[in-house]
Amino acid sequence: MLRSAKLMRFVLIAAALALIAALACSSDEEDDSPAAPAPGSADAPAPAPAPAPAPIAGITPGICFSVGEQLTSCPPISPHTYTPTRVQVGEFPTYTFTGPRPTQFFESPKSFALVKSGLLPPIEERLPVSEDVLVVNVAEGIGVYGGTYHVASPRMELGPLNRGHWAKRDANEEFYIPEVGKSFDVSSDGRTWTMQLRSDAKWSDGEPFTIDDIRFAWEDINLNEEINSNVDPAYRDAVTGNTVKFEVIDDQTWTLTYDSPNFTLFDGKLGRGMTCSGRRGFCWFAPKHYLSQFHLTYTDEETLNKRAETLAVQTWVDVWWQKSQVDLANAQGPSTDLPSNGIPDGLPCMGAWCMKGKHTDVAGTLTRNHFFVGVDPEGNQLPYTDELTMDRFESRDVAVFRSLNGETDAYTTAFKLQEMPLYISSMEKGDFSLEHWPATGGNDAALNLNQTWNEDPVIGELLRTTDFRRALSFATDRNAINDAVFLGLGTPQAWVPHPSTVYYPGDEYANLDINYDPAKANQLLDSIGLTEKDSQGFRLRSDGKGRLSFSADVNPDEGVDVLEFMKQQWADVGIELNYNAITAAHVPIRANEAYMMLSIDHSAYQQNPWAVTWNRLAPLTGGVHMAPLIGKWYETKGEQGMAPGPDPSYLPLAPPNTYAADPTGLLQKLQQLWDEGRGFAMNSPERIRIGKEIYRIHAEQKFDIPTVAYTGSRRGVMLHRNNFRNVPETHIRDQFGFWRETYYFEDGSDNAHHPGYRSTLYSSTSFLDR
Repeated sequence: MLRSAKLMRFVLIAAALALIAALACSSDEEDDSPAAPAPGSADAPAPAPAPAPAPIAGITPGICFSVGEQLTSCPPISPHTYTPTRVQVGEFPTYTFTGPRPTQFFESPKSFALVKSGLLPPIEERLPVSEDVLVVNVAEGIGVYGGTYHVASPRMELGPLNRGHWAKRDANEEFYIPEVGKSFDVSSDGRTWTMQLRSDAKWSDGEPFTIDDIRFAWEDINLNEEINSNVDPAYRDAVTGNTVKFEVIDDQTWTLTYDSPNFTLFDGKLGRGMTCSGRRGFCWFAPKHYLSQFHLTYTDEETLNKRAETLAVQTWVDVWWQKSQVDLANAQGPSTDLPSNGIPDGLPCMGAWCMKGKHTDVAGTLTRNHFFVGVDPEGNQLPYTDELTMDRFESRDVAVFRSLNGETDAYTTAFKLQEMPLYISSMEKGDFSLEHWPATGGNDAALNLNQTWNEDPVIGELLRTTDFRRALSFATDRNAINDAVFLGLGTPQAWVPHPSTVYYPGDEYANLDINYDPAKANQLLDSIGLTEKDSQGFRLRSDGKGRLSFSADVNPDEGVDVLEFMKQQWADVGIELNYNAITAAHVPIRANEAYMMLSIDHSAYQQNPWAVTWNRLAPLTGGVHMAPLIGKWYETKGEQGMAPGPDPSYLPLAPPNTYAADPTGLLQKLQQLWDEGRGFAMNSPERIRIGKEIYRIHAEQKFDIPTVAYTGSRRGVMLHRNNFRNVPETHIRDQFGFWRETYYFEDGSDNAHHPGYRSTLYSSTSFLDR
């Protein structure tokens, strides 16, 4: 593979040889030539022209691209001399920029053409004031403008890409970089978070982004009970249960204040962007100038009723939901390209791209936001690519083969570790490379055991018995699963995060009760009274009603292969396991209608227990698989779900003042630990201690039977075309990568509009070969 360093060495050697040749020729001519004429004499030659600028790799002077069209009227370009610090293999790049801020700004050929036509203001008027412009670091180097970032996919995932966020995750998922917002700070007591806006930032339609857009989001959306009936636990005080207090301080500043310390607001993947509906969570900002026309506070009821009739919905809230969602809003508008203001009609956004035209469930396109607040280290307004388009195919297999044919520029969702031999054999033909983006949460493929399910009390009692869960763990051969399903790339372990994280509780817990030991499993099963077996060696129910049989739901993915191994292994200790491969296998268990589900990518976003409120480490919402009724009670502040208190139908009997489905009392303890941890700063000794305790409980109790970790099993195999650059080798698992606006085509011409286009600088490699 000809990497940048090798290319640079080649260029330097060639330049040196040319210089030596030039000097040699100069020396020969000097011996034989007459004396040079005196300066200013009639015979003196004209002054030599200034040397031409050095060529920039990947850029042809006078040629540039707008989407897929080659142009010859091109804007000025930056020097392209900035080189980021090269990270070592396995290290995360950072998008936090700490160097000198650019003072001159550059724009895409597409923007430049619109400025020349009078359809856009100059770049300086589109960006925030100079000192408030977001500067984003790049993984490899300064990019080239142009092209369509194209993805072939089995699902539609464009919606989240154009929302914009107050702050966005760095590649390691641990730190946050202000994006739409200028800053975020927490008071020393942890009670008040202070946010500042970027001066003169603008929405994608050119309208000012102001404090009114923040106030509208909080007062008219988040705290409107018709839109948001439940408050996400992240926005409730851990002690009092009160909703966080929103306050505007001045035209540039606003605050969120809790009754008690809460240092975890920027710990993880929360809705800090344009996710403005009760079905999707709180939003931090919203375009009041656009969305107020769909809100009862600002628009009369008769008008909203007519809109509801047109959209075939029932209430103004339904109208609001349809028009506020970035996934759906532009689907109602025209499918034409840029109108007079250079921006597509519909819901404006603050992200690097915004929805273009009609967005369906099988195809959609995002187009450049000419007002995006971010630039690269040399002042080039991001994104580099003009469009991001996705085609959804009828099956994953079709999407994969399309991608192997070169029709995906950078994406992870469609790909599996099991199929790596196929991908590697297709790399050269498809001109792509493969990167590994595993999660560090520590439990990629877990069998969830629902503690609140009791439709069959015999099954329910066993699920709530610690030694039964431990027996299932000893009966599981994780090494066999790792080798056969995950190419041996995973780490068999209990549910603990990666050793590089501060919450790792130690090797003792990583290895607790996870060795394959059928004898130990048999001993534990016998000890809890499951001693009787049928003629085929399967254990019998304690109520005399025949064979003890379990059933798990699983999505039709690599989880099926994991369960097939478990089925065979558990049979060796007399436990019958069957499974149902169904789409959306998570739905029955979240509804408390199922008791087992095999979840691939179980621990995503959870190397930090406070990263998401919907985590599986504590029952905080109704979506948590290990105890959905307990999670529902916590989420709704006691309005729904299982309240603490005795219920003799749930066995083993739970201690007083805890949940009936919590005989160890540890599910309630996990909730309390999560609440307690919010009161301490990230990486403080107190928070680290609490985080380790949460993981110790999971390692001991096996509420979810863990198998392997760090595989990259879901969204962890990144396939990208070799001519599509700045795609990091190492990144936390994600569909595209968090800062995809920095990706670019090596000379600005893309693969979507130029079939057969291949990289001239890079060849195919796989993470398995590095």
